[in-house]
Amino acid sequence: MSGTIIRAVPKRFYDFYNGGNGMNSLGEQVQLTVATGIHVSEYREVNLVVRIHSFNAGNTAAAFQVDAYPEAPTDEDPGADFASSSSIASTGQVTFATVSRAPWVKIVQVFSPTTYFGAFLRLKLTAIQSSGSLSNPFNFAMSIDVNPKSI
Repeated sequence: MSGTIIRAVPKRFYDFYNGGNGMNSLGEQVQLTVATGIHVSEYREVNLVVRIHSFNAGNTAAAFQVDAYPEAPTDEDPGADFASSSSIASTGQVTFATVSRAPWVKIVQVFSPTTYFGAFLRLKLTAIQSSGSLSNPFNFAMSIDVNPKSI
């Protein structure tokens, strides 16, 4: 099975506390679209490779989640956002107690030959100030590869 590696999100630093100017309430969530238009129509299987390069979390209950959504952009209406509101794959909520140290990696299957999927993917990152005490600081460096495979 041949495949390729698409660098969907190069290593980036995310800071969700920012000295109190970011997420400063327990239970608060922030969702960012980190990649769009990832073309996967020619592949039969797709995996996400999510890496945490470094992190600094004052509360190990602070968490993140990466979700993949199908999207269907078209040249006929380039200003329209044809994206599903339902995730087709997810890392699930990952706390920094789970990560415990960097480097850390998680591989998630987005779809396989028996799964229905679209031609393009969108990736969203959600940061979560979980229960317990407020995480200050709450930042990490992350990269995401999309690893599609054809038969």
